Amino acid sequence: MTGKERILCALRRGVPDQVPTFEWFIDAVVGQALVGSADPLDIVERLDLDAINVRPDYQKQQLDAQTWVDEWQITRRLTGDVLPAVVASPIQDVVHHARYRFPDPTAPHRFVTLQKALARCGDTRAVVLNLRDGFSDMRDLLGYEGALMAMLLEPQAFSELLGRVVEYNLQLADWARRCFGVQIVATTDDVANATGLLMRPATYFDLIAPRFEQVIRCYKELGYLVIKHCDGKIDAVADFWIGCGVDCLDPLDPGAGYTMAQMKEKYGGRVCLKGNIDCTGALCHGTPDQAGEAYWNGPCVRTYGFYHERQPGWSDMEYMMRNWYFYCWLSGDHIVEQHHPPGSESRELPRHARGRPALWALPQPRCGLRRAKPGELIHRTPAECTPKNGCPPPRIHGGGQ
Repeated sequence: MTGKERILCALRRGVPDQVPTFEWFIDAVVGQALVGSADPLDIVERLDLDAINVRPDYQKQQLDAQTWVDEWQITRRLTGDVLPAVVASPIQDVVHHARYRFPDPTAPHRFVTLQKALARCGDTRAVVLNLRDGFSDMRDLLGYEGALMAMLLEPQAFSELLGRVVEYNLQLADWARRCFGVQIVATTDDVANATGLLMRPATYFDLIAPRFEQVIRCYKELGYLVIKHCDGKIDAVADFWIGCGVDCLDPLDPGAGYTMAQMKEKYGGRVCLKGNIDCTGALCHGTPDQAGEAYWNGPCVRTYGFYHERQPGWSDMEYMMRNWYFYCWLSGDHIVEQHHPPGSESRELPRHARGRPALWALPQPRCGLRRAKPGELIHRTPAECTPKNGCPPPRIHGGGQ
């Protein structure tokens, strides 16, 4: 399978040849360190990711090296994070929102980056169009405090502006679908934190839910597969979102107490599940071993007994046999439960392993994939799986906004 086929298959709740992976955003500094380029297309290509996430383009008027005003009349500033922070919003009073004019959704430069991504990725990788389902645009237009207060003090005006926001995103989606044939849209509006929604559930369902249902239904009518991203604890809205027609939930935030096993049991028969990697803890501040374990879903692996620490007296062979899920010559890809005998040429083997499965090892929870030299035994113990010994660092999983 190509990356594009893999992503589409997973979103349709099929069984791809291996678990697909892509990142929402990759910091330029991280990209430079990993692959020698800050260009997202270069990074995705050199890391061999299955998809790239692309947002519409908006012209900027630079105020200084770190600050600019975009076509939304929103002032944004780089603060050291991968995403710029909003420091000034254009609508000071939601009651007067009719005076505000949205950027032209069909401007010639609106989808330049999208076109470049489609031309470069072709049928090899999926291109995900990153739009909104309402709240994040409200937050940017009114400011965080302004948006939350407007829901309580001016609900009618808030609802009217939210309707305009939804219509604008649908115009973008329609243009991208008709002109460029984009198949996947992702909405990355965060409406929760680790303890629950940012507003009372009753407020959400009174004001935001009707427009959410509208925008998701229209994305689906346009022919899109829809990924819904929201950090935090989403118990109050997850069933509603799935009922609206989203095809995938992301990121199943570990900070909210979610595990992949729990979410799969609860929602796996209804929607594709993506993420469940803690990108705020070990991947940012942990040791290489901790970061590797977080990326490879180590807690899940350990919970279900797939990985066994090496014990005194174990030979290399015994260690590998007891951890057979992590070695292609003993199995296949443990994540998708495909098992193959030594020398198997099955098309279901991970694409990195095809043709020479005995010379590859699947990653243990603490390390990345690398190719063995002829006759070399790799990944023998967790202690040996370090960058010093040639194992690459784990990829950085970016959150959404």
